[in-house]
Amino acid sequence: MKLTIARKLFIGFGILVFLLIIIAVFSANSLNQTQTLTSDLIEYQKVVQATNQCKEAIFTSRVGIVQTYLTGTRSGLSRTATARADYDSWWEVIKEYRTIGKAQLLHDIEIIRLEYDRRLDQAITSLNANPDALDEGDPDVLDIINANLDFADSYAYSTMLPALDRLYEPELKALEELAISAERRASVMTTLAVLFGFSSVIVGAAAAYLISRGITRSTSELSNAADAISRGDLDIPIKINTGDEMEDLADSIERMRNSLRAAIERLRR
Repeated sequence: MKLTIARKLFIGFGILVFLLIIIAVFSANSLNQTQTLTSDLIEYQKVVQATNQCKEAIFTSRVGIVQTYLTGTRSGLSRTATARADYDSWWEVIKEYRTIGKAQLLHDIEIIRLEYDRRLDQAITSLNANPDALDEGDPDVLDIINANLDFADSYAYSTMLPALDRLYEPELKALEELAISAERRASVMTTLAVLFGFSSVIVGAAAAYLISRGITRSTSELSNAADAISRGDLDIPIKINTGDEMEDLADSIERMRNSLRAAIERLRR
């Protein structure tokens, strides 16, 4: 089967469309992977932020009680209550994303949190039970309050915050690794997209050039042959091997040349 000019154009166009389909499939796959990676990044970022806010709430709850102890004002206790509510709110965010994957660790932290709250409540109870002790400076009462504060404070540093760090540090490390992976993936995707696009342009241009070059060359050869025949030069054979309509046309002109040449030779005899 001969490759007609239409078929050659169709093949060239088909190759270009095939490359474009590959680019589209690659882009869709890359987009899906990017969406998954972005979702993971957002998830880790939320957990890291929530854990960090929980640690901040633990610190603030201690500061509020110490503020009340040092200044005698009850505003510090309100600050502590707000911090504890903030902790609960951020802890729900952590549970939303990590209840399945880190159930045991979250359970351990919740047990530790209950003990920490118990110690905070002891310190708050000491302050509320002796509202005038801070103003009067009763050393015995102050010693009890101070002991309860130290009891909660030491537990926060020795147990509560380290427990949150066991959750925070792996999440932060995973977030950093995902960010690096996302940056690398974006670089690779950009490079591949450029290569695919450049390849498509090169292939399309090459196909168009080869097809047009074949047509132009055949047309030029046929034009020269027709000029030669018009001048009476019938000795130059016409041979074009393109496998398309141009070859059929060349064969027809060649048969015409041979017929004219034979007729002229018969007339000369």
